[in-house]
Amino acid sequence: MTAPAESYEWAGPSLDQSFDFLKRAIVVRQWEALHAISSLCDSGYGHFGVTLLRPAYEELIWLKYLHSVPSTAPRVTQLLATRGVFRSITQQAEYLGMDTMKQLGWTPSAVSNSARKLEEENAELKAIGNSLGWRKTPPTFKWLSEKVGHADEYNYIYHATSSFVHFSPHELHRRVWGRHGHVIIGSSSFTDYWEDFAAYWSTNTFIQTVVEVGDVLSFDDKENDFVLDIIKALYPVPIITTAEVQAWSEPRT
Repeated sequence: MTAPAESYEWAGPSLDQSFDFLKRAIVVRQWEALHAISSLCDSGYGHFGVTLLRPAYEELIWLKYLHSVPSTAPRVTQLLATRGVFRSITQQAEYLGMDTMKQLGWTPSAVSNSARKLEEENAELKAIGNSLGWRKTPPTFKWLSEKVGHADEYNYIYHATSSFVHFSPHELHRRVWGRHGHVIIGSSSFTDYWEDFAAYWSTNTFIQTVVEVGDVLSFDDKENDFVLDIIKALYPVPIITTAEVQAWSEPRT
């Protein structure tokens, strides 16, 4: 069903295909992430699959938003993509210095042109953003989620995944399990739970993404029903359990 996203032919300027490239790349990347999560589970490291959830969810929300502004979506996509390239070049030059950049094949003129293009494209993106009501450029993910009606899900998913990609004493303490005076520290206590969480939300997000890019995949009615049946069969996994908040008995003092 996802095969149409993996091969694409077109006529005309390549730059005009930026949005179509983006949609197909999102489907393929999320499909690969599902396989990566499955492989992590098979090898006993499924808990790290949660780190793959946030980019997939951001892709879904951005797709929904871009589809809500169809007249500007292609140009916004182009600007975000090329802006990322120019920003990477300038950041790399700033960190490595021009001597190292030259060794890597970057000429001073290429670096300076990238810095100039970055300023130009930032200005154009800001102008477009102003016309769309962005509060900052590019818009915050929270703002995007609110615009597409996913504010509650955003709060839930972002809180859950933040503990995996940022410093989190709560998440670290989940690895401490036992009784007063003796604990075992490791991920094994919550591995099954984390695997379920990663599997559920990665599949849920992927299916929503597939539905969102139906114009790319061109599903027929039978395939649409199959996708809907998968959604109905999924069960949500919570972000906290009752067992982990039950304190062990402390000795009387």
